[in-house]
Amino acid sequence: MQPDAGEIEVAAGIIAAAQAADWAPLAIGGKMHDLASYRYHWSVLERAKAAGAALPAARPNDNLASEPRTDGPRHDILTT
Repeated sequence: MQPDAGEIEVAAGIIAAAQAADWAPLAIGGKMHDLASYRYHWSVLERAKAAGAALPAARPNDNLASEPRTDGPRHDILTT
């Protein structure tokens, strides 16, 4: 199931902020986010890409190629 545009935009913003904070827990809009919520929002972006949805363009200083720290492989979802 393809996420809607609003969900994609929120997920991209949370992932960008998380990456800037080196995946440390942080508050966005009064709500706390941690690695569990980062994985959820990452999966939203993966589902959107798989469904062919338009993803927000990465800004020049963003490196959205690295997903939240895990033992698994890294994926680049906003390109390719």
